[in-house]
Amino acid sequence: MKLRHGAVLIIIGCYLLFPPIKGDHVDVEAPLIRWEKVDHFESDDDCRRVQAIRVWTDWVQGSSDLLERDRFRRARCVWDGDPDLFFHVFQTPTTKLEREIRTGAP
Repeated sequence: MKLRHGAVLIIIGCYLLFPPIKGDHVDVEAPLIRWEKVDHFESDDDCRRVQAIRVWTDWVQGSSDLLERDRFRRARCVWDGDPDLFFHVFQTPTTKLEREIRTGAP
């Protein structure tokens, strides 16, 4: 028996992303393609769990770097198939709700 079709392995999961630093603040408005990919997880729940642990650990240890603390707090878990991770999106969110959805921040 000959194998005529190759198998394709698709791994779907989430990336934990940290926003970039722009000057003296964390740039949550930056396109996702510029965010730092910290880690990859098999599920959104795993990603959010690790994000919460990192934020908690940083708070308990009392990091003096306020920008890093803000990056941890504003980190996002994003599906690894999100096109914004690979392409620059030129449309700017116009409403408060669109900005919240885009940035994950209230």
